[in-house]
Amino acid sequence: MVSCAPEVPSQARMTSGCHSASPETLHSEVVTTPLTETSAQEGTPLLLEPTVQEEPWPAVEWPEPTWLTEIVDTLSLNIAESAIWLFNPVAAQEAAGLEHAESAEEWFSWTAEQQEAYWNAREGIPGSGIHYTMWESYPDWDETFGFSAWDVIAMSETGERQRVGFEVNALTGRFDKMKIQENLLALGYQGCSHAGMDYLALPEDRRLDLNWLADAVAYSNVMNVFTDGRILLTAPTEEELVELLSARAGETPSLGHDPAFGDLVFSMPDPLFIAIFNRHAVPAPANLPAARRERPAEWGSMQNWEALSASFSRSSPDLKRITIALWYAEKADAEGSEQELYQRFEPVDGLYPEWMLGLGDSCGSHWGTQVSDTPAGAVLSVSCQVDAGSSSEGLAAMMHGLLVEGTVAFLVN
Repeated sequence: MVSCAPEVPSQARMTSGCHSASPETLHSEVVTTPLTETSAQEGTPLLLEPTVQEEPWPAVEWPEPTWLTEIVDTLSLNIAESAIWLFNPVAAQEAAGLEHAESAEEWFSWTAEQQEAYWNAREGIPGSGIHYTMWESYPDWDETFGFSAWDVIAMSETGERQRVGFEVNALTGRFDKMKIQENLLALGYQGCSHAGMDYLALPEDRRLDLNWLADAVAYSNVMNVFTDGRILLTAPTEEELVELLSARAGETPSLGHDPAFGDLVFSMPDPLFIAIFNRHAVPAPANLPAARRERPAEWGSMQNWEALSASFSRSSPDLKRITIALWYAEKADAEGSEQELYQRFEPVDGLYPEWMLGLGDSCGSHWGTQVSDTPAGAVLSVSCQVDAGSSSEGLAAMMHGLLVEGTVAFLVN
């Protein structure tokens, strides 16, 4: 039997077993991941330094569990240092007035008008890299890996969007666990176990043998895979996958235990798409393109928020809502920043700020701000609600700007 997991720091020691036959259950020692206490002035609102857990971390109690809370409960708290994108393609199908397509046959039976309605409901918002690859590689992907885009209900992608091959994926849906295991073992993956959960890892020396699949595997980060039939996790490194399994087992806290991320999820309506990241994941304005560095002279200053979410939802079949929410540990800081946040979404000399990338033209004067109490702090949000049939071409551009081009830097200070 060979060791499956890579070496990790001694403070976060992990024990896993890996073998080349079909997976068997092996138990690992309790894992404790070191987290640092950070002041509100410095930024990231992580939990305090943990003590060794004699009992599993308690499950997060959500007032109303959703697809979003299910994924957040699966992700490791370590991911709080990265940006997270979450998307629900099934909700987009429902928003388009369509039944959920549970197979390729059902999808291809849709008329051109129905498919167009689905893509319109998505508002140009992209899915994750793995979801895109599954679509583009059909039917080869399905036949090779044992699961497909039509098995997915919702998904998340974590990492740096500009870099291919650095994302951790969490997908919910209906997955055939035995078929996936059989297919991956046939490709040369090794069966492994951590915290009583089986997963599969592709050894480095086997990756080049995949020929045409090598690029798809790298792009989609399916080098390490876990599924229990309801959740499917993939990661570029075994260490990252083991971190997810540790959180899933209650050995370490999940992302839902983080006050900021938990509150942002708590405060959001059921979205089609949401991105969440903390202030440390935001690039400084100096790193933005020159044309986007200057701030209008009319702008004042805001209290520093700790985490931010940008979401898109259908508040009703006839209305769509775009929301940007800032999390503060102190409600007074949120209230003190409300007027300034509103001003940053207002036109200057009849023109909306360039950083909004056209979204101002879509929402016009429909923006509004609100401060809401949350279990661990307060959320200051700015949102726009418009008719579902209205043009929102700026939405995808703004999301791309916030998440990839870093224009979210204009919401700092």
